[in-house]
Amino acid sequence: MGIWSSAKKLDKAVLVHQLRFANSYIQSPKQLISSQQCLTYSRLTAVLQLRSTKNICRFYCTADNQYGAKGAVQINSDEDQEEKEGNMDTSEMETQSESSRSKRKNTAMRNTIRNFLMNHKLSFELGHTHFIANCHAAQSSPQTGKKNLYINYNTGSFVCTTCHHYGEWSSLRRKVLSDAKCTDLKTSECFQDKEESERVGNYCDHGMDFTENKEPITSMYEEEFTAMTHLYHCQGLKPETFARHGVMYTTDDNNLPTLHLPYVNPDQRTVGMRTMFLQHAVKPPEQDSVVGREEGEEGHMFDVVKSFQPRIGFQQLFGWHGYQANVKKYDKVVITSSEFDAMAITQETDMLGLSVPKGTELPLECLHSLEHVKHIIIWLGANDATRATSKLFAKKLAGKNRCSIVRPEIVKVSGPLDALQKKKKLKEILKESVPVDLDNIVGFDRLTSEVYAEFANVEQVTGVKWRRFAQMNNLLRGLRPGELTLFTGTTGCGKTTFLGEYSLDLCMQGVNTLWGSFEINNIRMAKMLLKQFAVKSFEDSLEDFTPWANRFKELPLYFMTFHGQEDFEIVKETLIRAVYTNDVQHIILDNLQFMIGTGYDSNFNKFDIQDHIIGELRKFATNFNCHVTLVIHPRKENIDQEITISSIYGSAKATQEADNVLILQTRRLSAATAKKYIQVVKNRFDGTTGTMMLKFDKESLTFSGVKSSKKKSKEKVAERTEEDVIEEKKLNYKVVVDMDGVDEKRLPDDLFNM
Repeated sequence: MGIWSSAKKLDKAVLVHQLRFANSYIQSPKQLISSQQCLTYSRLTAVLQLRSTKNICRFYCTADNQYGAKGAVQINSDEDQEEKEGNMDTSEMETQSESSRSKRKNTAMRNTIRNFLMNHKLSFELGHTHFIANCHAAQSSPQTGKKNLYINYNTGSFVCTTCHHYGEWSSLRRKVLSDAKCTDLKTSECFQDKEESERVGNYCDHGMDFTENKEPITSMYEEEFTAMTHLYHCQGLKPETFARHGVMYTTDDNNLPTLHLPYVNPDQRTVGMRTMFLQHAVKPPEQDSVVGREEGEEGHMFDVVKSFQPRIGFQQLFGWHGYQANVKKYDKVVITSSEFDAMAITQETDMLGLSVPKGTELPLECLHSLEHVKHIIIWLGANDATRATSKLFAKKLAGKNRCSIVRPEIVKVSGPLDALQKKKKLKEILKESVPVDLDNIVGFDRLTSEVYAEFANVEQVTGVKWRRFAQMNNLLRGLRPGELTLFTGTTGCGKTTFLGEYSLDLCMQGVNTLWGSFEINNIRMAKMLLKQFAVKSFEDSLEDFTPWANRFKELPLYFMTFHGQEDFEIVKETLIRAVYTNDVQHIILDNLQFMIGTGYDSNFNKFDIQDHIIGELRKFATNFNCHVTLVIHPRKENIDQEITISSIYGSAKATQEADNVLILQTRRLSAATAKKYIQVVKNRFDGTTGTMMLKFDKESLTFSGVKSSKKKSKEKVAERTEEDVIEEKKLNYKVVVDMDGVDEKRLPDDLFNM
């Protein structure tokens, strides 16, 4: 305990490493952090507890720039050399200052991959986002000589374009180590099993077989083509554009067109097929109209339903058609959020339009196909969440000096197809794209356009609006990236249930959402969210489950697999990866108490641990421009008393760090009844505070007061007017009534005695 007491007393320490190089150790230890960036005692002990048993670590206490008392030495020399290289980088990452931790982690991962490839004599090239090498399993195959293995700099995830496999760094590393023991590389097998490889290979090599019984769009009559573009809301696109992208169609039993859009890679091999078809809309109860729905000639509303096949192999961007023949021409591409937007770009400009498989997410396995593109313009639309999403895309694409963004609030159109339909010149709009600035220091000249946009578009600056909770828009104005929200309430009052609908409302508008519930398992959580999404329960109507579940799958919603007590450092690494991999914009952690108690010394005060976690989440929200909603329990108080901001468990640091503080209040009216309402007690954005009443529906588990279509229809019948009853009785008697000259004896006696 002497060394720990010294560190605690001095409150500063330096952690150094003795690095292993080849088979010998260097004589002097390498200092990983300077004395000006010393770790606090609490942070250092957490690092040592997590990492010291895996590496050779030396610990020093110091009150100035000179090394002081020497601490205990932990040695573990039985590990494999490659494991030590990986652990060394991870431990190095842990000791860095928190403000630059993510960048240093990415650098450490890049160094680990580079050293590994060099040690195993694998030649590679440096791309924008990947190491580009050759897969061992494909070295003996007579290809064109192009390298086929792409390894992401930041995560180590890889794509092999020969065996069509996407995997993690650990899988690739095991594969290379296994191949190194083989005397004949011809015996090396692919990453996938043979059946899966053959299935993907057949799809890629014989994609044209999937055009059987399908007709090209150009075979439509002009009237049919016009009707199709109206139903799918893609007016302005020409038949030649559909033909260039290989789009085909079939008709269903209702004589409605079904579109088939092939996905090809830059080598023009078919890698998948997007199918779009129309089905009669299931009108969401909370909205009167839905974007993407069209009304047919008979007044029917249709949903455009999308599916993708095959659901194996890695994902690809849409729009590479014709790229191979004009590689030099298409050194600039435009990334959009839908296939029709991409087709509009290709049709109206000399650039290649590409679209992501999901409009709010750019999968890592798609990045390798963009390695040879010099400049990328990102144009995702006019949704309030697209600004943050565009910046996430740019960071993922190594955006400095490579990416620019089209700002819808500046160009006054939502997307390429919208611009085409409004007779705008897409070439001129693309010239107004603004470069992505990823520097830590900028001048006002680079901020001018964004400052102007904030003045010109006040509503969009406030964030994404809620649709089910209109009063919340009056209080918080919207959900803004980079903020930390604390949410509290008494035990069992419905905090998780409310946050489910609260976050689902935003997710339905395209906000990529990550749920981390440590109390409820993911199956029950998904069940609750599905009921809130449909505003109904499926126990008595299982036939409705499949169509609603298919729509629910399209939401950008993800779940963490943690359940019960979990170490916060592991949770934080998961959050960082989710933002990078899945472009997550809103994270819900339920709740703080489940992240306290593991990975810390028993001498720590639980309030110090809580303050540390809240401080880390505050930095995470700011550094990654992500909104974090954290559930925190209040202190145990009288059940009849309302909770105040001072009732939140722990020290004052929690409420000081938070941008917003929300309380779910319960006011008891009697022993069996109570009213629930949300109270906003802190709002750093504009200071507005107040309350929002809630109305709970037990069947759908909703607090917003929205009603299912079944309940709405019953109320509509009950609210029939006097005129409706008269008209109904007229129809029953089949009498055409002329109120100026009618023989009233032919009508029932009670017709006019209502």
